[in-house]
Amino acid sequence: MTINFTNENKKLYVSLNGRLDSITASDLETFLKEKLTDETTSLTLDFANVDYLSSKGLRILIATHKKLNSRPLFIVNTNTSVKEILRISGLLKLFNLV
Repeated sequence: MTINFTNENKKLYVSLNGRLDSITASDLETFLKEKLTDETTSLTLDFANVDYLSSKGLRILIATHKKLNSRPLFIVNTNTSVKEILRISGLLKLFNLV
């Protein structure tokens, strides 16, 4: 998986490309630990090029949501299969899907 990002006005925008699975989830976790700060006002994860989301990927999303506390986490451009995984896991309510 490749991770690209921009950070403008304390809004972190992260574009992912590839599978978010048990092998690559730790890469995203490490990246987010480095880039998310107390000054970050929102996080947007662009899933336009994510074709698979595993349970470990879900765990990273949940942990990131908790770390952000009340700051918004947006997940944008999800494909049908990723959206279905979020629905089945009951997490659609937790994230702001755009």
